Amino acid sequence: MKLNVINEYNSLKSVLLAPVEDEYLKQQEELIKIFDKYQVKVIKTSYCDGAKYQMFVRDPFIVIGDKLVLCNMKEDFRKQELKTLEQILKKIDSSNIIKAEDDTFIEGGDVIIHNDIIFVGQNGGRTNKKGLDFLKKYFSNKYKIVSLNMINPDPYIPWIHLDCLFNPISIDTAILYEEGFNEKSLKKLNKLFPNKLLVTKNEQEELATNLISLGNKTIIMQKRHRRLIFLLKELGYNIEEVHNYNTIKEIGFNRCLTCPLERK
Repeated sequence: MKLNVINEYNSLKSVLLAPVEDEYLKQQEELIKIFDKYQVKVIKTSYCDGAKYQMFVRDPFIVIGDKLVLCNMKEDFRKQELKTLEQILKKIDSSNIIKAEDDTFIEGGDVIIHNDIIFVGQNGGRTNKKGLDFLKKYFSNKYKIVSLNMINPDPYIPWIHLDCLFNPISIDTAILYEEGFNEKSLKKLNKLFPNKLLVTKNEQEELATNLISLGNKTIIMQKRHRRLIFLLKELGYNIEEVHNYNTIKEIGFNRCLTCPLERK
């Protein structure tokens, strides 16, 4: 099985999905229909009984370059999701598989790859400092590891994942919720992304940044984000509009539901 992911927006060739409960089936079927349209190969993980959030396949698995990272989830009830990949792991060279240590918490929603940069969300509810150090240990020879400190006006509710606040859609353009970061992190992002589409508080709560790019300036987005869709079309993007589904209530949308395996 070929692995190759170096950013969020190159042409998507294959993607990992997980089994979903009936209430999320229409959402997944809509996604698969779009993937078929763009000739994206869909590979599914195995079902794991009792793993409530296994649909969010982005979190336990990360592909960075040609390496597959098996994450250590912070919540104990999510750790069993690693079992869903057992059959697929047999198709991947063991030298390309890296597993996080037991005291290291790292989740795919906090990791965003941008060519020679790996962004890592910090101060959220999941990936810890050891997760950041883990990525530095294994990937700093090829990538610059950039930590982004997330802040929430409500100190009692940390952000869950970085992709709820930020997502690059090209080499110099990103969709961003500015209020979710401290000043130092915003300076890093402003330097790297001179072009930004800033989302409102309401759009952030509806997970407007939690999108997936198919490549060639084509993005899958929720239908309700009319303002952002208009702005993106003005910039020459093609938008595949999808309905708004119940996974939003579980703080996850289409980026969470997909784990790219290969981008060309």
